[in-house]
Amino acid sequence: MPISPFSKKNINVIMLALGPLTLFMGYLIGAFTGGADTVRVFAWNALLVELLVIYLPSRRFMELHGGHEAFGLVKIKPVEWAWALLLGIGMFFISTALSGIMRLVYEALNFKAADFSQAVFPGSGWRFYASLLLIAVIPAFAEETLFRGALLFSWLPGGVKAALINSSLLFALVHLQPVELPSIFFMGLMMGAVTLVCGSNLPAMAMHGANNAIALLLMRFADDATAAGADLDAKTLLPVLLVYAAIGGLGSFASFRGLRAAAARRLEKSPKELTLKNAHTLVRLLPAEPLQVGAKPPEIRRRASLSGKAAVALTYIVLLLLNGLMLLAMVLDIPGMELFKG
Repeated sequence: MPISPFSKKNINVIMLALGPLTLFMGYLIGAFTGGADTVRVFAWNALLVELLVIYLPSRRFMELHGGHEAFGLVKIKPVEWAWALLLGIGMFFISTALSGIMRLVYEALNFKAADFSQAVFPGSGWRFYASLLLIAVIPAFAEETLFRGALLFSWLPGGVKAALINSSLLFALVHLQPVELPSIFFMGLMMGAVTLVCGSNLPAMAMHGANNAIALLLMRFADDATAAGADLDAKTLLPVLLVYAAIGGLGSFASFRGLRAAAARRLEKSPKELTLKNAHTLVRLLPAEPLQVGAKPPEIRRRASLSGKAAVALTYIVLLLLNGLMLLAMVLDIPGMELFKG
């Protein structure tokens, strides 16, 4: 069955279930483990959330709607992996700057942002390497299969920009981190754009993994106060964040050009062709008609489309409400809400 409006409807219905289920499972893991042992928490999260709730349904969806290559799981060259990793480092600098600026804004408004920001202290030895696998590798692999795979490609028939923005916004909202939301949304846009330009979501997996790995490394070697972001001073921190953004921007620009050139050689295209504007000609969408003649009458097609719109609208409503509750908890200092952290 090729990618079609019915693929879009089906993935919308799946997201209606996966979004709240992901958050509920994360809450249960936090509640039952108590968060005392980070390796144990992230091990359960990797198994129950990333693999069971996110990856397996996404991969099954792909196989039922055109195969994994139709959704961007396309092999890339080693040089593309290298450029994508470097691009992920640049993305980390920019996203860190955005997160830091948002922290300053929330703290200036007396929101308890520190209580709702993700800080991981992985320890050393085997615990650190286990954390690297559980936090950097598995989430990148699973989440990109869903957001830059099943979601992004299913929504492409409705428009490249709309598919990119919607998949990135849902990616940000499902993490349920209001302080980090602009940063995560920006990362989603970057990874989605790279996916569309390269015709593969494997570079996005490398970028995602590099971003998480660097964050983990910094937390590993930073002291507790630094890792937790204590004693923020806008006058001293803001210039540093702006330097971070500048370094990340320059690094990302150079890395993207290198990645685009490498992808162009693989696809036998000119680098100028590999742009977001021309993305619909590069991704592996099956050119068949959405429905075979006589397969389903027009009225059924319209009902399916409306069903898909209703599902994605409900998904947005649920996730926006939960993020709104997190913001309210930051203002009112409601205990226990931090267990929902993504």
